[in-house]
Amino acid sequence: MICFQDPHHVPQQTIPVSLDPDPVIDAYKPGVDLTLLRKNLSLSIDERFDNHAALQEFARELRDAGRRFRGSPKKP
Repeated sequence: MICFQDPHHVPQQTIPVSLDPDPVIDAYKPGVDLTLLRKNLSLSIDERFDNHAALQEFARELRDAGRRFRGSPKKP
């Protein structure tokens, strides 16, 4: 077990971290697309924020479309 110290926390606190394999994480690993992770890690911070903003806009549009379909009023 390794302990990391958070330098921003006063008093300094150690957080135990286990490096033992987790069977739940191991079960999901085959379904993870590493090419997408590598692509995102190759982007600059600004590009990542732009992608995040575009995703938020898309999610808002989907919510609004669902509300229109159901006849619910639009929320700000």
